[in-house]
Amino acid sequence: MSTKTPSHVLLEHYLKTLKLPSVLREHRKMASVCQAERADYSTYLLRGSVHENWPT
Repeated sequence: MSTKTPSHVLLEHYLKTLKLPSVLREHRKMASVCQAERADYSTYLLRGSVHENWPT
């Protein structure tokens, strides 16, 4: 079982409030991928935005 830090709890709250379900669902995975690729913060935000707006 993973423990959520206060920042994760707050982030998830804000993502729910902003109605960003895809980012809410995928933000940890995207963060891991960006960290492994040494991608910058702008790349992380871009990937989240693209993922949120991708047609389902």
